[in-house]
Amino acid sequence: MSGRRASFIMWLATLSLVAGVLTVALAHNGSEAASATHPPRAYLPLVACDSCTNTSPSPTPTATPTRVAAQTWYTSSHHSAQYYYCDLDDGWRNLSPVYIRSYPSEAALLAVWGGQRTKHPDSKC
Repeated sequence: MSGRRASFIMWLATLSLVAGVLTVALAHNGSEAASATHPPRAYLPLVACDSCTNTSPSPTPTATPTRVAAQTWYTSSHHSAQYYYCDLDDGWRNLSPVYIRSYPSEAALLAVWGGQRTKHPDSKC
């Protein structure tokens, strides 16, 4: 019984400690008194205002597309084939297993099929 009693007392002590930490955290969340003792974190403005003194336009971030080097390039040897695909494209999976040809690089594929195949317009490579 004393083992259970000791476990229960430890559980109560832990619960009391957690409640105290939560109480302090909640008391400091957004209160004026808390900001006097703990300076607020720097926040970025959410919206621009018309009355701001800075009239120079801020640069607009642009996404730079990243090219991932494809490991394998695919085309079909069928006489009606028009396109080739990289391994990141889904289109190569629809090529017939009888006619599919793979190459270790785009240059290797074009060395064989150059002028007869073009990269698929929806290619990710």
